[in-house]
Amino acid sequence: IDNGNYIITLKYSPDGTREWLHTKNYGRSHSVRGMDVDGQGNVYLCGNMLMWTGPWYVAGYILKYAPEGGAPLLDILYGHSEKRIEPEDLVVDGQGNIYFTGQYNNRDGISPQYTMTTIKYNADGTFGWEYEYTNNYSKGTDIDINMQGEIYAVGNRRPSGVYMLLMKFTPAGLEWERTYTGHRYYLNHVLDCDNQGNVLVTGINYS
Repeated sequence: IDNGNYIITLKYSPDGTREWLHTKNYGRSHSVRGMDVDGQGNVYLCGNMLMWTGPWYVAGYILKYAPEGGAPLLDILYGHSEKRIEPEDLVVDGQGNIYFTGQYNNRDGISPQYTMTTIKYNADGTFGWEYEYTNNYSKGTDIDINMQGEIYAVGNRRPSGVYMLLMKFTPAGLEWERTYTGHRYYLNHVLDCDNQGNVLVTGINYS
C-alpha cells in the first residue's frame, strides 16, 4: 500500500488478524510496483521515489522483511541523477536472489534514452548483474520464474509500433530474447510459467 508519502506493508494471518505493519519513508512521492514472498516467508517489494541530490531524481528501491516483521533485512537503493529508474515487478528464486524488470531513463543525453532493463541482486543484497536492452524506447512490464529456476521478463519496444519483447534469463544472465511483431501495437504485457517450463504471455493489441 502506498499513499504517496511513505510505504506501508502489512501482514495478515489466515483468520484476518493483522500480525504486523511497517512503514518506510525515503523522501517523497513513493511508488510500490511489485511484491513477492520466498519459500521461507520473507517479503520483498520494489518501487521508486523522488530523491534530492541537488536536482530531484527518481531512484528505485528493494525492501526485504522477515516473516515476523521487524526492521528491513535488505534496504537497497539504485539509480542516480542521470538514470531514472522505473521498476515494474520483481521475483525471488529459491536461493533468495532477487530479479526485477522495468525501465532506465537516461538523462545525460546519451542514446538510448529509454530501455528495458532487468537486474539481479544476490541474496545478501550485493549487485549481481544487469541486462539493458539495446533498442531505444523499450520497457519491462512483468517478470516470473519457473520451477527450474529460469527467469522470464516481458515488455514492449517501440521502433515504429509497439511490439512484444520476451527475454529468458538463468541465474548467470541472459539466455535468449524474442519479439512478436504480428500487429502494430502491443501494450500491458504480463506473463506466467507452467510446470513444464513453458511461458505464456498476454497483452493488449491495438491494430
